[in-house]
Amino acid sequence: MSRRSNRGSFSRVSFAEAAPFDPTAPSDAVLLVRTLGSLATDDAVLALQRSVDGLRQGGRLLVHEDRLDPDELDEHETEADLLGYALHGTGVRTDAELRALFAAADLDVADAVTFGWGSTLYLLEPRG
Repeated sequence: MSRRSNRGSFSRVSFAEAAPFDPTAPSDAVLLVRTLGSLATDDAVLALQRSVDGLRQGGRLLVHEDRLDPDELDEHETEADLLGYALHGTGVRTDAELRALFAAADLDVADAVTFGWGSTLYLLEPRG
């Protein structure tokens, strides 16, 4: 079964593509996939804040990002970090740097799961 045909089976899920600074429609969850890596710190914080603006009470923000682990660097991660720095001025952020962005956007990390080769899915909740 193709991905496209699977979309119809999710009657409670809607897919809406948006730019990082666009307001979101009212929703229970918003998923950002590899969005923050190309944004400077202030822009990343703004994108996070805009993403939660449309969340309903109890809603959550899911953020999927690659992260840099300084203790386990190899030539591929170093190259990705250097390219990110050259292209966007950010490089690949560490877990601590991502968590600092979340805190600056008044978001708490409810959970984080690392999978694959350094990707992490963060489950975030607005503070308060």
